[in-house]
Amino acid sequence: MSSSGAGAKRGRGWGSDKNQEAEPEILPKTLTPTVIDKAMCYYCLHCNCELICAFSPLFVTWKTRRNALRGCIGTFCPTNLHKGLREYAIKSATEDDRFGPISRKEFLNLHCSVSILLNFQEREKYDDWVIGVHGIKISYESGGRTYSATYLPQVAKEQDWNHVTTIDSLLRKAGYTQPIDEGVRNNVKLTRYVSEHMSVPAEEYIRVVQQGRLTL
Repeated sequence: MSSSGAGAKRGRGWGSDKNQEAEPEILPKTLTPTVIDKAMCYYCLHCNCELICAFSPLFVTWKTRRNALRGCIGTFCPTNLHKGLREYAIKSATEDDRFGPISRKEFLNLHCSVSILLNFQEREKYDDWVIGVHGIKISYESGGRTYSATYLPQVAKEQDWNHVTTIDSLLRKAGYTQPIDEGVRNNVKLTRYVSEHMSVPAEEYIRVVQQGRLTL
């Protein structure tokens, strides 16, 4: 709440006329001892604790202006958001082995996205998920090796994939090189989830910083 009105000038109706009747007492001159309470301190602590103490699986994604992927790394483990956002912002920009580290030259042409993952559900069928709504995580065992990979909810829709092509792409992403048929797909262990997703262009971030509107 703004406090700019606390020192405003009094108008004529506030004692400027000596003959005017005194205004009735509206507020007590001192607050009663019952007003202050520990709950006020608890509330202040809670406002900061919401982010500091929040834990959730998360992914940080970088894309170019043309929507080309530039880096994406995250975790399915519930992670402290205060530390996790910093950790995976750096990892996704510098340690995604599909790309080189993001350079200073290209920074202004990128968008940064954060996905907070929620509501994980194991499903028996590989196609028991909704394109554009659910992200999926797969696991497939073959030859003594476990293949696992994930796509966030927006990926299949952006690529115009159906359920089969998405599963096949995930298997290839996980490193599975053998032929893929319906038997393979039916043995895939699938977990679906949803996400809260937000994306901001780097240009907007720079503008907000220059205007002094960002407090971290």
